[in-house]
Amino acid sequence: MTLPLFQTYLSVAKDIFTILASIIAGVVAIIGLQTWRKQLIGKNEYELAQKLLKAVYRVRGAVFHVRNPYMSAGEIGQAMKEENIEGDITNPSVHAKYETAVYQRRWIHIQDSFSELEMTMLEAEAIWGNKISVNFRKLKEIVGELYANVQIHIRQIQDHENYRYKPELIEKADSIIYGFNDTGNDEFTRKLLASISEFDEFLKPKLKS
Repeated sequence: MTLPLFQTYLSVAKDIFTILASIIAGVVAIIGLQTWRKQLIGKNEYELAQKLLKAVYRVRGAVFHVRNPYMSAGEIGQAMKEENIEGDITNPSVHAKYETAVYQRRWIHIQDSFSELEMTMLEAEAIWGNKISVNFRKLKEIVGELYANVQIHIRQIQDHENYRYKPELIEKADSIIYGFNDTGNDEFTRKLLASISEFDEFLKPKLKS
C-alpha cells in the first residue's frame, strides 16, 4: 500500500470515527435528557402528591372540628367576645347567638383548608386529569352537604319557638352536623372517610420512590 493511499484510508477512518463518536454522544445525550426528564417529572409528582394529600387531610380535620358536638367554655367565651354577645348562656336567645358564632368560627377552618385544596387541585388536574377531579368533586359535595345542614341547625336554634322544619329533617341535620368520633360509626363519617380513601389510593403510590 502506498503512503498516499494509506493516508487517504486513515483520513476516511478518522472521519468515520468522528461521525460515530458524534452519533454516540448524541444518543447518550438524548438518553440522559429523557432520564432527567423522567426524574424531574417523578420528583414533581411526588411533591405535588404530598402537597395535595396534606391539603385533603386538613379538610378532613376541619370537618371533624365542625362536627365536634362539644363546645368548651373557652370556645364559647371567645366566640361571644368576638361577636359582642352578652347575657346568660342558659338563655335560649343567647344560646342561639353563641352557638351560631361558634359554628361560624369553626367554618372558617373549612374555608381556609378548602381554599388551599382548590389551589393545589389546579396543579393536580393539569397533570393527572379527570380521575383526581372526580375525587375532588365528591369531597366538595360532602362538605357542601355539611354546610347545608349546619345552616338548617342554625336557623332552627335561632327560631326555636317556631319549628320551620319537619322533625325528621332536623333529626337528619343533627346526624350530619354531630360526629362523636372519626371511626365511621355514622353514615356521614363513612362517606367522608370513603372520599378521603379515594385520594389515598390515588396519591400514595406516587409517594413511593
